[in-house]
Amino acid sequence: MFKRTQISTGVLLALGSTLLAPTLAQAQDTQRIEITGSSIKRVDAEGSLPVTVVTKEEITRSGALNTEQLLQSLSAVSGQGSTVNATGAGSSTAGQSTISLRGLFATRTLVLVNGRRLAASFNGAESSAATNINTIPLSAIERVEVLKDGASSIYGSDALAGVVNFILTKDFQGFDIGVMANMPTRDGGGDSQRATLTAGFGSLSKDRFNITASASFEKEKALFAKDRNFARTGNQFPFIVAGATGQGNIEGFYTPGTGSAANGDWVEGTTRPGFGASPGSGYGNPLALANTCADINMFRNPTPTSKGAPYCTFDSNAFVGLIPERDATSFTLNGAFRVSDQLELFGDAFYAKSTAIQRFQPSPLRRSFMTPSDTQFLIQGVDPVLLVYPGNPAYQTGIDYLTAQGFGADVAANAAAISLGCGKFSEIEFRLQQGIEHPIPPKYVENAPSKEVIEVDG
Repeated sequence: MFKRTQISTGVLLALGSTLLAPTLAQAQDTQRIEITGSSIKRVDAEGSLPVTVVTKEEITRSGALNTEQLLQSLSAVSGQGSTVNATGAGSSTAGQSTISLRGLFATRTLVLVNGRRLAASFNGAESSAATNINTIPLSAIERVEVLKDGASSIYGSDALAGVVNFILTKDFQGFDIGVMANMPTRDGGGDSQRATLTAGFGSLSKDRFNITASASFEKEKALFAKDRNFARTGNQFPFIVAGATGQGNIEGFYTPGTGSAANGDWVEGTTRPGFGASPGSGYGNPLALANTCADINMFRNPTPTSKGAPYCTFDSNAFVGLIPERDATSFTLNGAFRVSDQLELFGDAFYAKSTAIQRFQPSPLRRSFMTPSDTQFLIQGVDPVLLVYPGNPAYQTGIDYLTAQGFGADVAANAAAISLGCGKFSEIEFRLQQGIEHPIPPKYVENAPSKEVIEVDG
């Protein structure tokens, strides 16, 4: 039978103190854990929905100039159809940069800032409304969390493809100034610069308050296809010949209409025998015969018409904008005051303005576009054909050319519009919110009213 002695009692007390010491130390080292966007898991082991987290250090090492470039570098986001670029040819993006996880469209990928939604922008169609991620200042991002699975049961149908949560910097002390410049290895455009400033004072753990502010200024120069050898032309003879609409060639003989639409007696003109379609069965171009198509910014097509006449073709590739001109300015302000360990007041303000200028070729004017797709010509008594009358300085040139080639007199021509169109897209986003954070078991509850305004012109 075991009998407790003074020695055994002392040993038990010693062992008990040894086992209790780590527990007391752990209790003293307990830290406050703040959960932002609590519906997004932080660790793969916590659930079946893994989250990819990109830290501030990883963002800095990526060398990205804006938020769009950062997401393109993430394996969890990058891929075919994952990011709709603002830096693309044409006007369809209207300066937008949106996220489309798993190719389910940008309207099905939820974008959050500090766990709360941002207002959606659009490029002319309500169905395309999605968050422009380039309005989120890269310098103000503390980390990025990407939920790689659907979360529609939590957030709604706009999170069907997944969730991307941008956590902005807060509880920052000191100053941080950054300057970045990107210069392509070839001249001609595409340069970009960025300057950032982040400042903060106060510590939540020591001073019970903190105010953090950041500012970002970005500028990108336009880059056109004419400035790059791989894109300046659509011609790859003899395999590919640029075939932009509008050829500037003679199509044939035409009898103009008579009467007036206003008087109700207008009669549409008629084509004469031999009238051809440009360029396949037309009469060619006198400049092509003289091998001077370059004088009108065209080139001589290597294949003649069915009548054996040479003709000019317009190569629009050189005028395509590869990267638009872009200016972006953004400001953020975060503040928090810890009333007690259980109560915290917070507020933040967010302002961003992004302006993108894209230049693109408008639709050219040619006979096949004037009818039947556009009936206004016929309604207003205008022959749906580009006629060259005797008063036109080019009329005699055409007559001399047709006569020398054995053709006739009055002709109709098909012209290409070489002038450029220009679209300016400006987007302003503003959000002001405040609230109280307090623990109500089993999780934190936030009350944060917000106001967001989007302005787009273009």
